[in-house]
This record gives sequence, structure tokens and C-alpha cells, in this order.
Amino acid sequence: GQEIAFGDSGREISVAPGDGALATALLSAEAGDVLVLEPGDYIVDRTMAIGSTIALRGKLVEGEELPRIMFARPTLFELRQGGNLQLKNLVIDGALTPDSVGNSMIRTTSFPIQSNMRIELDGVTVRDLMVNKSFNVLTLGKSAFANSISIRNSNFSNITGSIVSAAAET
Repeated sequence: GQEIAFGDSGREISVAPGDGALATALLSAEAGDVLVLEPGDYIVDRTMAIGSTIALRGKLVEGEELPRIMFARPTLFELRQGGNLQLKNLVIDGALTPDSVGNSMIRTTSFPIQSNMRIELDGVTVRDLMVNKSFNVLTLGKSAFANSISIRNSNFSNITGSIVSAAAET
């Protein structure tokens, strides 16, 4: 099918901070939608499945810090068949995550993905992915193929694993 551009083809959905607010907004999002996060803290207590083209962007407000996403599961985003993800102007903090084998902020599903994916991080700060010795930012599983992985203007600190782990293939 035709590739859907990030943020150019869907709705812009404003999301206010709060426990569960981001996961609830993502459930109602459709391909091409942009979730615009207001400044504040977002606590996510489940892995959020991405099966279409979705963008999450922090709203820039003068004098305010970027929106902060904290997650309490081993994985924040799981890319599935048809999933493409853009993260922009956000802080992602792993301080609440449990100590589990294979922790990763973004990962592909364990099932083979038949479509190519796109992942973009722009202006993102990722920190405190350190509850175990190999907590990755992005883990690409076996048979996953990315058209592009783009990381720009982003900062990573206190991470015990890799920024991009794509070692599942021999």
C-alpha cells in the first residue's frame, strides 16, 4: 500500500497529562494521526501496541519542560504489522520499569512482521533505562525490516543496553 506520512494525513489529537491518558488516546488514534502531548507527566502502565502510522509529539510551551512519559512495563511501544512510529519533543523515562529480561523502550512483536516499518526520534531525551544490564532503546526482532530508523537531535543517558539492537538475525 501507499506509505502514510507522519502527521500529514490524519487528525491532531490533544492529550492532557495523567495516568492512562496516553494509552487511552492511542487506542482511539487512526493511521496518520498525531497525538500532541501537553506539558506534564504521563504514566503508562501497559505496553502500547502500534499497528499503524502514529506520531507522538510534545507541545512546545515557552517556560515549560517537555512532556515526560514514564512507563511501568518492560516495553513502552510494541511495533506490530503495519506499525510506524514517530516520537518528537518528548522526554521518556524508564525509572518505573520492572527488572525483566529483554527490557526495551520500543520493540517489534515476537511474531514475523510482513511489512517494512519506519521509526523516527527527533528532539527526544531518553533516560534511566537501567534496571538490568541490557535495557535497549530500540530492539528489532527476527525477520523485522525497517525502511528507515532516524534519530536526530536526541539525547540518551543512563542506558545499560544499546540505542539500536538489531542482532536477532544471523
